[in-house]
Order: sequence, then structure tokens, then C-alpha cells
Amino acid sequence: MVNHAVNFVFLKKMCWFTVLVRHSHNFFLTRLVYFVIPVLK
Repeated sequence: MVNHAVNFVFLKKMCWFTVLVRHSHNFFLTRLVYFVIPVLK
């Protein structure tokens, strides 16, 4: 039972980590696009 609870917490943490990485990645990409477009023009 304890092992199951630990696995559940671990999965929730991994889920949050994935969401954070995706959001920061999207943020980084939009910043990069906003920075590159004026340079290319």
C-alpha cells in the first residue's frame, strides 16, 4: 500500500514536471520567435 502511494506521488510529480517543461519550452519558443523575426526583417 505504501509503495502504491509513493508511485502515485511520483507520477503526480512527473506530470507536473512535464507540464512545467512544456510551458517553459513554449515560452522560450515564443520569446525566440519574437526576437528572431525583427532580426530577419
